[in-house]
Amino acid sequence: MIAHQPALIKRELWEHKSIYVTPAAIAVIVTLGEQAMLMMASGFAKELDLVIFGAQNIAGDAERKAVLTGFFVGTSWVFLVALMFLTVFYSLDSLYAERKDKSILFWRSLPVTDAETVISKLITAVFVIPTVTVIGIIVTHLVNLTASGIWVSMKGGDAGMLIWGSVSLLDNWAAAFIVVIASGIWMAPFFGWFLLVSAYT
Repeated sequence: MIAHQPALIKRELWEHKSIYVTPAAIAVIVTLGEQAMLMMASGFAKELDLVIFGAQNIAGDAERKAVLTGFFVGTSWVFLVALMFLTVFYSLDSLYAERKDKSILFWRSLPVTDAETVISKLITAVFVIPTVTVIGIIVTHLVNLTASGIWVSMKGGDAGMLIWGSVSLLDNWAAAFIVVIASGIWMAPFFGWFLLVSAYT
Protein backbone atom coordinates (compact mmCIF):
# COMPACT_ATOMS: atom_id res chain seq x y z
CA MET A 1 0.00 0.00 0.00
CA ILE A 2 2.79 2.44 0.93
CA ALA A 3 4.70 1.69 -2.27
CA HIS A 4 1.84 3.06 -4.38
CA GLN A 5 1.47 6.35 -2.49
CA PRO A 6 4.21 8.36 -4.32
CA ALA A 7 2.64 7.51 -7.67
CA LEU A 8 -0.86 8.32 -6.39
CA ILE A 9 0.30 11.66 -5.01
CA LYS A 10 1.94 12.46 -8.37
CA ARG A 11 -1.43 11.68 -9.91
CA GLU A 12 -3.10 14.23 -7.60
CA LEU A 13 -0.56 16.89 -8.58
CA TRP A 14 -1.13 16.03 -12.23
CA GLU A 15 -4.93 16.14 -12.04
CA HIS A 16 -5.26 19.13 -9.68
CA LYS A 17 -2.99 21.83 -11.05
CA SER A 18 -4.48 24.36 -8.62
CA ILE A 19 -2.30 22.79 -5.90
CA TYR A 20 0.75 24.59 -7.30
CA VAL A 21 -0.85 27.19 -9.57
CA THR A 22 -2.60 28.93 -6.64
CA PRO A 23 0.57 29.52 -4.55
CA ALA A 24 2.42 30.61 -7.70
CA ALA A 25 -0.31 33.13 -8.56
CA ILE A 26 -0.31 34.51 -5.01
CA ALA A 27 3.49 34.78 -5.09
CA VAL A 28 3.29 36.83 -8.29
CA ILE A 29 0.57 39.11 -6.86
CA VAL A 30 2.47 39.68 -3.60
CA THR A 31 5.70 40.39 -5.49
CA LEU A 32 4.00 42.84 -7.85
CA GLY A 33 2.38 44.56 -4.87
CA GLU A 34 5.74 44.93 -3.16
CA GLN A 35 7.30 46.33 -6.33
CA ALA A 36 4.45 48.84 -6.63
CA MET A 37 5.03 49.98 -3.04
CA LEU A 38 8.75 50.45 -3.71
CA MET A 39 7.97 52.54 -6.80
CA MET A 40 5.49 54.67 -4.85
CA ALA A 41 8.02 55.16 -2.02
CA SER A 42 10.61 56.34 -4.53
CA GLY A 43 8.53 59.48 -5.10
CA PHE A 44 9.25 60.68 -1.57
CA ALA A 45 13.00 61.19 -1.85
CA LYS A 46 13.58 63.37 1.23
CA GLU A 47 11.40 61.31 3.53
CA LEU A 48 12.99 58.16 2.14
CA ASP A 49 16.49 59.40 2.87
CA LEU A 50 15.47 60.15 6.46
CA VAL A 51 13.98 56.69 6.88
CA ILE A 52 17.02 54.87 5.47
CA PHE A 53 19.45 57.07 7.40
CA GLY A 54 17.47 56.64 10.60
CA ALA A 55 17.21 52.89 10.16
CA GLN A 56 20.97 52.61 9.66
CA ASN A 57 22.09 54.92 12.42
CA ILE A 58 19.27 55.27 14.95
CA ALA A 59 16.99 52.22 14.85
CA GLY A 60 18.26 49.17 16.70
CA ASP A 61 18.26 45.54 15.66
CA ALA A 62 14.97 44.91 17.48
CA GLU A 63 13.14 47.62 15.52
CA ARG A 64 14.46 46.46 12.15
CA LYS A 65 13.67 42.85 13.01
CA ALA A 66 10.12 43.80 14.05
CA VAL A 67 9.49 45.54 10.71
CA LEU A 68 10.77 42.61 8.65
CA THR A 69 8.93 40.09 10.82
CA GLY A 70 5.76 42.06 10.13
CA PHE A 71 6.46 41.72 6.41
CA PHE A 72 7.00 37.97 6.80
CA VAL A 73 3.81 37.49 8.79
CA GLY A 74 1.76 39.69 6.46
CA THR A 75 2.78 37.91 3.28
CA SER A 76 2.51 34.48 4.93
CA TRP A 77 -1.09 35.11 6.00
CA VAL A 78 -2.10 35.70 2.39
CA PHE A 79 -0.83 32.22 1.57
CA LEU A 80 -2.46 30.68 4.65
CA VAL A 81 -5.90 32.05 3.79
CA ALA A 82 -5.53 30.75 0.24
CA LEU A 83 -4.34 27.40 1.64
CA MET A 84 -7.53 27.07 3.67
CA PHE A 85 -9.81 27.64 0.67
CA LEU A 86 -7.66 25.54 -1.66
CA THR A 87 -7.64 22.53 0.67
CA VAL A 88 -11.38 22.67 1.35
CA PHE A 89 -12.29 22.88 -2.33
CA TYR A 90 -9.74 20.20 -3.25
CA SER A 91 -11.22 17.83 -0.66
CA LEU A 92 -14.78 18.50 -1.80
CA ASP A 93 -13.94 18.09 -5.49
CA SER A 94 -11.32 15.33 -5.63
CA LEU A 95 -13.55 12.24 -5.51
CA TYR A 96 -16.55 13.90 -7.15
CA ALA A 97 -14.61 15.15 -10.20
CA GLU A 98 -13.15 11.79 -11.20
CA ARG A 99 -16.63 10.27 -11.21
CA LYS A 100 -18.09 13.20 -13.09
CA ASP A 101 -15.55 13.01 -15.94
CA LYS A 102 -15.47 9.16 -15.83
CA SER A 103 -11.69 9.09 -15.29
CA ILE A 104 -12.35 6.74 -12.36
CA LEU A 105 -12.96 4.00 -14.92
CA PHE A 106 -9.34 4.31 -16.06
CA TRP A 107 -7.89 4.51 -12.56
CA ARG A 108 -9.89 1.49 -11.44
CA SER A 109 -8.14 -0.55 -14.15
CA LEU A 110 -4.85 -0.10 -12.27
CA PRO A 111 -3.76 -2.36 -9.39
CA VAL A 112 -4.64 0.22 -6.74
CA THR A 113 -7.36 -0.19 -4.13
CA ASP A 114 -10.00 2.40 -3.28
CA ALA A 115 -8.53 2.71 0.22
CA GLU A 116 -5.12 3.62 -1.22
CA THR A 117 -6.71 6.24 -3.45
CA VAL A 118 -8.60 7.86 -0.57
CA ILE A 119 -5.50 7.80 1.66
CA SER A 120 -3.45 9.50 -1.08
CA LYS A 121 -6.06 12.26 -1.32
CA LEU A 122 -6.03 12.74 2.46
CA ILE A 123 -2.20 12.85 2.49
CA THR A 124 -2.33 15.43 -0.31
CA ALA A 125 -4.77 17.61 1.65
CA VAL A 126 -2.96 17.31 5.00
CA PHE A 127 0.72 17.33 3.95
CA VAL A 128 1.34 17.97 0.25
CA ILE A 129 -0.70 21.15 -0.22
CA PRO A 130 0.72 22.76 2.97
CA THR A 131 4.27 21.84 1.88
CA VAL A 132 3.75 23.40 -1.55
CA THR A 133 2.37 26.48 0.21
CA VAL A 134 5.47 26.78 2.40
CA ILE A 135 7.68 26.51 -0.70
CA GLY A 136 5.66 29.36 -2.22
CA ILE A 137 6.14 31.42 0.95
CA ILE A 138 9.91 30.84 0.96
CA VAL A 139 10.33 31.71 -2.72
CA THR A 140 8.21 34.85 -2.31
CA HIS A 141 10.23 35.98 0.70
CA LEU A 142 13.54 35.44 -1.09
CA VAL A 143 12.40 37.29 -4.22
CA ASN A 144 10.99 40.22 -2.26
CA LEU A 145 13.95 40.48 0.09
CA THR A 146 16.34 40.42 -2.88
CA ALA A 147 14.33 43.12 -4.67
CA SER A 148 14.16 45.22 -1.49
CA GLY A 149 17.90 44.78 -0.93
CA ILE A 150 18.69 45.97 -4.46
CA TRP A 151 16.33 48.93 -4.03
CA VAL A 152 17.86 49.95 -0.69
CA SER A 153 21.36 49.67 -2.17
CA MET A 154 20.35 51.91 -5.09
CA LYS A 155 19.12 54.50 -2.55
CA GLY A 156 22.47 54.45 -0.76
CA GLY A 157 21.49 52.24 2.15
CA ASP A 158 23.29 49.21 3.52
CA ALA A 159 21.12 46.29 2.33
CA GLY A 160 23.28 43.78 4.16
CA MET A 161 22.45 45.38 7.50
CA LEU A 162 18.94 46.72 6.84
CA ILE A 163 17.53 43.70 5.01
CA TRP A 164 19.54 40.50 5.30
CA GLY A 165 21.16 41.24 8.65
CA SER A 166 17.88 42.05 10.38
CA VAL A 167 15.78 39.01 9.60
CA SER A 168 15.74 35.44 10.92
CA LEU A 169 14.97 33.56 7.72
CA LEU A 170 15.13 30.01 9.04
CA ASP A 171 13.12 30.85 12.17
CA ASN A 172 10.34 32.45 10.14
CA TRP A 173 10.24 29.63 7.61
CA ALA A 174 10.29 26.97 10.32
CA ALA A 175 7.40 28.74 12.08
CA ALA A 176 5.42 28.89 8.81
CA PHE A 177 6.05 25.18 8.16
CA ILE A 178 5.00 24.19 11.67
CA VAL A 179 1.84 26.31 11.48
CA VAL A 180 0.65 24.92 8.13
CA ILE A 181 1.47 21.28 8.94
CA ALA A 182 -0.11 21.51 12.41
CA SER A 183 -3.18 23.16 10.88
CA GLY A 184 -3.41 20.39 8.28
CA ILE A 185 -3.20 17.66 10.94
CA TRP A 186 -5.74 19.44 13.14
CA MET A 187 -8.11 19.79 10.17
CA ALA A 188 -7.66 16.17 9.03
CA PRO A 189 -11.04 14.99 10.42
CA PHE A 190 -12.79 17.79 8.53
CA PHE A 191 -10.92 16.91 5.33
CA GLY A 192 -11.98 13.29 5.81
CA TRP A 193 -15.58 14.46 6.11
CA PHE A 194 -15.21 16.60 2.97
CA LEU A 195 -13.86 13.56 1.09
CA LEU A 196 -16.85 11.55 2.27
CA VAL A 197 -19.19 14.27 0.99
CA SER A 198 -17.27 14.33 -2.29
CA ALA A 199 -17.63 10.56 -2.72
CA TYR A 200 -21.30 10.56 -1.70
CA THR A 201 -22.17 13.37 -4.10
